[in-house]
Amino acid sequence: MATLRRGIGRLIDSYAEGVIDKAEFEPRIAGLKQRLSQLQERHRAAVEGPRTTRPLSPHQPSGRLLRQGDSRARRP
Repeated sequence: MATLRRGIGRLIDSYAEGVIDKAEFEPRIAGLKQRLSQLQERHRAAVEGPRTTRPLSPHQPSGRLLRQGDSRARRP
């Protein structure tokens, strides 16, 4: 995200200094902002994703605990 933000800043500076014109600036800034927005959304989803999953009930042990505690799982 930091790289995209720096790119946006450099693009704005280039436009402000007259290095690129408005016709070139507008689609490029729109594309960078869209990519930044998508990246932020993916980051938010990745951070919040594990929190939105259903927590294990104390009455439903995880599969690993079931395998370790279930004597039938050890029999051939």
